[in-house]
Amino acid sequence: MLGTNDSEGTTRFSQIDAHNAKVRFLMIQCDRQLFCSMSNNPVIKEDEYGCPEPFYNYGIPLIYRLMCYGKGLQNKPDAILPPIRKQVTPTPIQEYFCTNGHFYQPGRLHSLVSGSNVRLFGHGGHFSGFDADGKLLPFSEIKDALFRVNYLPWVGNGGLGTSLLNLLKNTYKPYGLRPTLAFTGTPDKVRLVWNMYTHQESAPVDENNPDFITPAILPKNAMYGLNERLTQTANPYSYKTMAKLGYALAAVYGKNAVGGTEHYLTEPETPTGLDLLAGFEYCNEPDKGWMGVMNCRLPEELIAGLSAMQDGHRGVLYDEDGVNTYYGATQADPNFKALYPGLVSSFSGYLFYTLLWSKVNRK
Repeated sequence: MLGTNDSEGTTRFSQIDAHNAKVRFLMIQCDRQLFCSMSNNPVIKEDEYGCPEPFYNYGIPLIYRLMCYGKGLQNKPDAILPPIRKQVTPTPIQEYFCTNGHFYQPGRLHSLVSGSNVRLFGHGGHFSGFDADGKLLPFSEIKDALFRVNYLPWVGNGGLGTSLLNLLKNTYKPYGLRPTLAFTGTPDKVRLVWNMYTHQESAPVDENNPDFITPAILPKNAMYGLNERLTQTANPYSYKTMAKLGYALAAVYGKNAVGGTEHYLTEPETPTGLDLLAGFEYCNEPDKGWMGVMNCRLPEELIAGLSAMQDGHRGVLYDEDGVNTYYGATQADPNFKALYPGLVSSFSGYLFYTLLWSKVNRK
């Protein structure tokens, strides 16, 4: 028996008869996608596309799903997996307490109070490619995307007047620290701009790039109004730019020295394999509903991007020349991590859905 509230606030009950259903999972979805109609600025007419204002979709951080798990139809349980490992390597307690900081902060202070993997916040846009005059480098094809991963003005001007590379090398590495980066915003060329408004933490899909022929799909004022958009934002093939950035970070700051820097760095003279970082989070708190539906991620959107950035969605992402070398962090360093971002909430269903997605799509 299910209880729901209708548009007038009246609780109504429905009954689902599943006696004859031979399934392992029964998924009940509360569809809250008809939300564009509540937006006043901008007004989105029925069957039109647009980005609703955050205030009117505050309550839609995710599409709620209830999954009922049933017994198998035989006495012997299905698909019981052996444990991944028989024992856990002992870990010093301080490794469970890693401090938060920012890209520009020196490491000595962190070394006094933190485990080895300090978490450093900063906007992902700092790694966008810029020319000598500080202008964004345009690119209409993924193969031409370049990234600036060393001389970040925010680090040089806000900290010790040095580059990110030297900051990590001189103030973190001597104390045994290998930080992780946590992006607080979407990089410029994959950030959605619509109706003269920039969605600072939008899903970083390639179609957001104004130089691309294929445009970003917006929500629609209709039932299931997000489904069409999800064909992009829940698709690993739409995250090639970010997958290439993952490779660039792993190449320079991971443990393996690799070549071809002219294909992914604006500073091709930058050395690689420096072993200064352990990994990165490509966003932070992706489930924050108060930012509006365009700035938070459903679990299938989050995991699609993560799969692309970790290993190029198991090595199947290619650029326009058929090259898959530079897509995904582990393509450069197998031990470099595209980390699962920290969440606002502790919804186990959000985590569980990303696990199910992975089991289906990362075979």
